Amino acid sequence: LAPWAAAPADLRQRVLARAIAWASGARRPRQRALAPLEAALRAPNAAPRTLSGALILPMGPEALICREPSRLPPAVPARPGAVWDGRWQVVGAPPDGAVLGALGAEGLRDPGLARVVGGGFAASPRAARLGSPCIRHDGALIFAPFAGYECAPQGLMLRDLRATRAPDGNGT
Repeated sequence: LAPWAAAPADLRQRVLARAIAWASGARRPRQRALAPLEAALRAPNAAPRTLSGALILPMGPEALICREPSRLPPAVPARPGAVWDGRWQVVGAPPDGAVLGALGAEGLRDPGLARVVGGGFAASPRAARLGSPCIRHDGALIFAPFAGYECAPQGLMLRDLRATRAPDGNGT
């Protein structure tokens, strides 16, 4: 946060707007909504905030911007080419009846996940982990790529569709 806070106000707001749009998949927030958030983030001991479907979590000298868990869409059938949350596309052939959605609290409690989770995923805030994508089959977790959990058919992947688009979602 220190280099960001030292930047000119217009640059701080543009960076914050793009980060929020990238994390949430929503359009860039309006300037009048950004100004109070930007000021709050520069204050010591800033509290978590939400804006445009993003959750902004100040964490000491840093801040994490992730998808707001309460604004995640429901799971969708995980067929080849299916898209969830406007971002994650199924590549490969999941088993019939599989679903693609948020890991959620149920996924975080999955015993299989507990055996493999470590590193950055385990250290990230719970809110960020809740919204990470996963595939379930018959209620069991079979694929949680950010957690490093794969108990799925060979070649199953999730493609990040926003990796090839501009963060504001409209190609600019």
